[in-house]
Amino acid sequence: MAIGPQKKFHEHREVDKNNEPPYNGLHPVECLQDHLKTVVFKAFVGHDNQVNFARFFILNARVLNEIEFEGWFRDYNSTSLGYLHNMLRVENRASRDAKFEFRQYIHPRRRLEEYIHDLSVADPFQRAI
Repeated sequence: MAIGPQKKFHEHREVDKNNEPPYNGLHPVECLQDHLKTVVFKAFVGHDNQVNFARFFILNARVLNEIEFEGWFRDYNSTSLGYLHNMLRVENRASRDAKFEFRQYIHPRRRLEEYIHDLSVADPFQRAI
């Protein structure tokens, strides 16, 4: 997990909850309260740990502008999207301005395959992945 000034990228890994200090709402994390604008979840599939982690930001980040979920959302419709919003407790979000974006995850190798056959450029591998 790398933290930038406004974005937080998270790769899901199992953690030992016994080693993690609990969040104390009386002593909030400063960047969570005043600075965190965007959170991006890559490879989001909706496991309990991922949902709980995402929900933590939704319920506690007061200046959050956008939260992005990249996942396997092939067949989602308004019903499944409503289920995700309910599961994440979007209606109780700390930042009323926060926007939620759900988009299809594309593996980096697959992105490269899209450009590999483009012979109109000198170096198709030079494109951003």
